[in-house]
Amino acid sequence: MQRNKTTPNWGHCSACDQWFSTKSGLGQHESHRHPVLQNGKRLKPAPNVKGKPGRSDRVWSQKEVALLRELEVRYAGCQFINKSIASILKTKTPKQTSDKRRLLANTLTDVTAISESTTGIDLHNSEAESDQENSEDQAQRQRASRRTPAWIPKHRDVDYQLTQAEELLSARYDPDTLALGIGLVESITDLLMNSRKRQDKHKRPQKDRAKKDKRPSSNTGAKKWWAARKALFRATQQLYKTNRRQLAHEIMGAPTSSACPLSKEELETCFHEKLSATNKKSNINKYAPYTGKVNDRSLMKPIEVEEVEVAIKGIEANSAAGPDDLKLQDIRTIHEQEETCLPCLFSLWLKSSMIPNSLKKS
Repeated sequence: MQRNKTTPNWGHCSACDQWFSTKSGLGQHESHRHPVLQNGKRLKPAPNVKGKPGRSDRVWSQKEVALLRELEVRYAGCQFINKSIASILKTKTPKQTSDKRRLLANTLTDVTAISESTTGIDLHNSEAESDQENSEDQAQRQRASRRTPAWIPKHRDVDYQLTQAEELLSARYDPDTLALGIGLVESITDLLMNSRKRQDKHKRPQKDRAKKDKRPSSNTGAKKWWAARKALFRATQQLYKTNRRQLAHEIMGAPTSSACPLSKEELETCFHEKLSATNKKSNINKYAPYTGKVNDRSLMKPIEVEEVEVAIKGIEANSAAGPDDLKLQDIRTIHEQEETCLPCLFSLWLKSSMIPNSLKKS
């Protein structure tokens, strides 16, 4: 195809003298037929476009930086300082001026701090050592500020309370002292639990959760199955709190009727025959009684640290928190801070024959 005089010359291939009506067609031809030529064109620097400031040249020259410093001093206190500087620096936009001013301020601050510290070390060694000690003290104070708050019980306070509770629980025949010991054990448990509990800050509001629950879903069968499981679990928990006898009847498969099928006369006759019969076993009164001192603690072995560690290792890493809202990481943190705290507390639970109310919440 021959070109006319009015035909633009950018559609002409410089390698094979072939003309194209569109620029995209010329580019595709060069990429397939003359890839070396096209790569050479791509490696050429882009031309400077003066009509679009900031796009052609993004690098600041030394003259521009020097002029920027002079203009920054001249327009100090101006409300629109970046626009005023950009009106004189035609090659930069106000955004580029703002970024460069901020970068220069940070660079000057770092250089000044480094030079001052180097000069102080060379000239005043004693002052440098004192500054180092002050910095170490400041670092220790910062680490102390990142520790747990002051309302969390310290290990020594917990150890003292555990020892005091053990002494109070040793008085087996004094109900008032036992009550004080049990109350102290409950307070220690609550303190340890509250010290490790964390509130979920990213919890979704109730309204959003209600909207999500109302969305149509395909797994309605699974939802119904889980709803039935939850209802059964709640009914079991309610029976455990209100009527444990009825709960035992349901678990053991006993008849629902609470009335005994046997009459009162039949029960009296049966028990009278069993209890009135003579004991055919040998009499143990001929043996001498034990006159030694009986130690109640010897029958109750305390829980050791190794048992607690084995129990913690046996818990799955992704297991959910229990009714006390304590996670596995919280229990590990308490055990790592003081390894004798949890074994002693568990032993006191066994000794007092009680479970704190905070652990019974469901």
